Amino acid sequence: MPITLVILALGLVGFTASAVFLKKKKTARILCMILCAAAVLLSAAWMGLTAYFVWAVGQDAPADTPDDPASADDGGDWRTWRSYTGDYAVTEDLSVTLSPLDGGKGYAIYDASTGERIGTLSEGSGQEEILCEDIDGDGVCELGIVLPNGTAWYRYTGSPWVEGTGGGCFERVE
Repeated sequence: MPITLVILALGLVGFTASAVFLKKKKTARILCMILCAAAVLLSAAWMGLTAYFVWAVGQDAPADTPDDPASADDGGDWRTWRSYTGDYAVTEDLSVTLSPLDGGKGYAIYDASTGERIGTLSEGSGQEEILCEDIDGDGVCELGIVLPNGTAWYRYTGSPWVEGTGGGCFERVE
């Protein structure tokens, strides 16, 4: 916005200066006044649009929160807040969905039915193929991240995930 004010001020000064100093050069005076007037009008229009958008954003209702039960009715459920993978059935009672971490180093794991954060997978960039298979035959599926040097597998443990502390219900299978 400060640059717009400077352009506006320079346009007004230029318009006035051309009227005063170019009295004998009619073509130059008209051309200069047209250019300065255009700069003034564009700057004023830009400032007006900026003020309008600031006002419009201030008038907009706050976005629905993921915990608001009414938000699911209009498509604003918790899944719209991040980019999630498909659902993976780990047990009969638990399906999970993953979301790449903001830093691009792993995945956050969420309960697919509630959206509650339940763990973290610390490998991958967020672009890998995710596998969900029972690799040890115990009836509980493990999650795998397909990496260039092999697949990193994570076993479901049921441990709690604590905000800020980490942990969670998946641990790396060595």
